[in-house]
Amino acid sequence: MIQINFIYNIKRNTFASMLKPLSFLALLLVFTSCKNNLGSGKLAVQAFNEVASNNNAQIIDLRSKAEFDSGHIANAASFAPNSVELDAYTDLLYKDIPVCIIGANEEDNAKLIGLLKSKGFKSINELDGGMLSWQNANLPILKTEPKKIYPNDTIAFDDAILGDKLVMVDFNATWCKPCKMMQPSIDKVHDTRSSEVIVYSIDVDQFPQYNEKYQIQSIPLVLLFKNGKILHRSEGLLEESKINELIDKNK
Repeated sequence: MIQINFIYNIKRNTFASMLKPLSFLALLLVFTSCKNNLGSGKLAVQAFNEVASNNNAQIIDLRSKAEFDSGHIANAASFAPNSVELDAYTDLLYKDIPVCIIGANEEDNAKLIGLLKSKGFKSINELDGGMLSWQNANLPILKTEPKKIYPNDTIAFDDAILGDKLVMVDFNATWCKPCKMMQPSIDKVHDTRSSEVIVYSIDVDQFPQYNEKYQIQSIPLVLLFKNGKILHRSEGLLEESKINELIDKNK
């Protein structure tokens, strides 16, 4: 994942406000996590894969951004070791669900493990041999592609919002779990309702200029525009039905 590149006060407020849409999922995630994935310690690659492959696994990659972008495990979040952003991020994680660590080095791994233990996490799993062992086992690797507003759209967002056609924008980030949960709904609306609404999905880390412009304190954030004016603002996770309801109301 990308490193944080905007003001930490904004990021910290983002973390805090993300807790609201996430809170109702906590008990569900706890009860749906697999009991046999609650081991802890340094795990060989196949054992680590069994834990990391669980849909609920919380995966943290401590390597550099360049290393992460060149190849990482699916659903991993990238953070600089010992950073304030990493400390704040761990406050969002669930203590009863396994945490999986792909480390930069033994020292940084140990510090993160110590931090998680001090916060009461029950299952902390470190990949023995690091990402190299994962690659040598020929396990799936994802590469980070530069995020675009939408590859097939030709109208720039800043121009589109000035027109008389409804525009919806979803502000998000790769490290934001509610954003990932909502993205399929945003993509579906983009693909199926293009005659009624122009849809954008904008990463606040890739396009930081919008953070101050639209006072983004919490993500996901959905804004609806027409004729240069904001018609609606919603912070937090939205169901697909709610997104369609908002479009029908404002188109």
